[in-house]
Amino acid sequence: MRCLIGGWGVLLLCLSAGCGYQFTVEGPGPVVGGSAGHVSQGPPVRLDFPVLKNNSFEPNLEFKYTRYLRQALQSVGSAEFVDDASADFILEGAI
Repeated sequence: MRCLIGGWGVLLLCLSAGCGYQFTVEGPGPVVGGSAGHVSQGPPVRLDFPVLKNNSFEPNLEFKYTRYLRQALQSVGSAEFVDDASADFILEGAI
C-alpha cells in the first residue's frame, strides 16, 4: 500500500512539474521551427534584435543567447536583421 501511494505521488509530481511555456508568432514573420506548410510571401520581415539584457549572474551570457536566437531566426530564412531605423519589428528580451 505504501509503495502504491508513493508511486502516485511520484506520478503527480512528474505531471505537475511540466512547463506551460509556448512560443507562437502571429501574422507575417519568422516561423519558429520552420513549418513546412508556411511559405512567406514578399520580402522578409526586417528585424532589429539588440543584445539581450542579462539579469543572471553568469557574465556574457547575453551575447551567447543573442547569437543563438539570431542564428535560429536566420536559419528559417524569413527575417532580415537591420538597424532599428528601418526595422519592421524590434525584438527585445532578457535572460
